[in-house]
Formats: sequence, C-alpha cells, structure tokens
Amino acid sequence: MNKLVFISIIRGFLTFSHLNTYHNPFSLNSDVRHLNAPNQPPIGFSYEHNKNGRKFAHKYFKMYPWIHYDEESKKKFCFTCCKAAEVNNLSEKSLNDADNICKQGFDNWKKIGEKLKDCRLKQHDGCNVHMEAMDRDINAKEDNQQNIIQMTASAAESQRRTNRKNLLSVLETIKLLGIKITNQISQILRNFQPPPPIHCH
Repeated sequence: MNKLVFISIIRGFLTFSHLNTYHNPFSLNSDVRHLNAPNQPPIGFSYEHNKNGRKFAHKYFKMYPWIHYDEESKKKFCFTCCKAAEVNNLSEKSLNDADNICKQGFDNWKKIGEKLKDCRLKQHDGCNVHMEAMDRDINAKEDNQQNIIQMTASAAESQRRTNRKNLLSVLETIKLLGIKITNQISQILRNFQPPPPIHCH
C-alpha cells in the first residue's frame, strides 16, 4: 500500500474516532443520555463514608428525585442537569454557572440537613441552572409526546385509508361477481326450453 494512502487512512480514522468520542461537559462518568431516570440504589444499599465520617441517606432520593448516584466516582450528581448538558440542552451561561453537584459530583454531607439554610441540595434545587434544565426537560418531553400523538394520528389515518381501499376492492369484487351471476342466470333462462305438454288419452 502506498505510504501516503496509508497515512490518509490513519488520519481519517483518528478524525472519525474523535468526532464519535463521548464527551461529558461535567465530570460525571456515567453516560446518562440514554437513561430515563437517575440511578438510585434500593433501600439498604451501603453508601461510602466521606472524609468527615458521614454518608448519604436514602431519604434524600424522595426529597430530591433528580439525585443520580455515580457508582464509579461514588458521588451524587443532578441527573436532570447532567442529561440536559449531555444533549446540548443547556445554555453556555448555565454550563459555566453550574455548581459542583453538576460539575464534580457531591459527597460533602456535613451541611446536608434539610433544615439548614445552606443545604447544598436545597440550594441546587432552586438555582437558575436547575430551573433551566427542568424547563428544557419538560419541553422536550412535551415535544416528544406531541410527536408520538402526531405519529399515532398519522398511522391511524393511514390505516383508515388502507381499510377503505380494501373495502372498496371487496365491494367491487362483489359487484363484478353479482353481474357475472346475473348474466349467467339470464343466459340459462334464455336457453331454457320448457318441456312439451303431456296429453292424456
């Protein structure tokens, strides 16, 4: 193989690999683009203690349904924000303004109590970045639902046209059969010769 051709092939392969490499704007290791819900282990799952000797409590999943547990980093992320970022559904400003629950994951449970004013989860739940991600997620779901409705309506209309076409075909066949049978009966009647009368002596 020519050396220049070989080099061109290698460059093309490297370019294609680069374009198709999964890139996450945050440090979340999991690819959540194809997930419909965050990863939330069941009750009884043993979470790791952080450097302060504290660990995550399962009750926070109910309080903040967007919490996503990343099994590789052992940290918690915001599923809604990370997924919005991965599908390019967050503004540049939000990507820059995102907190550590999005960018690096969260495992500092020292000030996590829901009664604390500076609760990190509560702060994230009400921040502009999270609000934007939630709005984009709702809009995306509504658009998807609308697309499904339109596809369903289109499929139903297509089926109605097919059924009508089939019915007309059946009616046309019945009509032709009726004409054929009528012609055959007429032919029989025309060819019918009544028997000669019987004379009694």
